Amino acid sequence: MAETWLFPDDLIHLKQESIRTYNALSATPLPDPERAELDERLFRLSIRIGDHPYWREHPHTPAARVGLHRAAVAAGCEPSVEKRVVDGRLITLPPGTGTAWQYPPAER
Repeated sequence: MAETWLFPDDLIHLKQESIRTYNALSATPLPDPERAELDERLFRLSIRIGDHPYWREHPHTPAARVGLHRAAVAAGCEPSVEKRVVDGRLITLPPGTGTAWQYPPAER
């Protein structure tokens, strides 16, 4: 049976901002100053999420972190971009396409 978590709104909002920042970092090549700013923002968001008071009373397990990610997406945030290594190259997939994505594509 899958576990269910009731995450506080502020924790969900932090995770949504983390997902948006990650997507901005992954979507296109960025100039170094902009990339550094987003890297620092993502790092600070990760710390705030990990140090959130919610985790003092609930286990901070991998399943709970996945649950938080899913709750953030269900609350209206687009999914994270997904990355895959194809022919030795790292490629970025648009948000939400990773589960249906195949290599090589089925049409071939």
